[in-house]
Amino acid sequence: MNLSAILIGAFRRMNDARFLPGWHFGEAQPYRFGDFDILAVNMHPSSGDWQNFRYTVASWLLPRGQDKSLIEIFQPVASDPNDVWTDDLSVCLDWFISGENRSVLTEILHLPKSKTRAI
Repeated sequence: MNLSAILIGAFRRMNDARFLPGWHFGEAQPYRFGDFDILAVNMHPSSGDWQNFRYTVASWLLPRGQDKSLIEIFQPVASDPNDVWTDDLSVCLDWFISGENRSVLTEILHLPKSKTRAI
């Protein structure tokens, strides 16, 4: 697997999308499951650090409600590394190679419920 080809391919597709007929600036480009293997998210907006990334396996992302072959535009991304989002690309590559099936939403669904306080 050539990781640079994966990353460059995803970047090229984003840039090429601007020139597709019917595509308007500001619209999110729909991606299909299988378009890429790994998703990298820059965490600068929440961390202030341009070198801070989270990585996950693309097949673990949530599908769009109306078309399950498309990846949902907005995905829950963990601010701290966990069992589906990592800050170490080599860990994500190991996850991908393992073929394990997980979901990014699982982490959110299993958060401990906060205790309700009486007012």
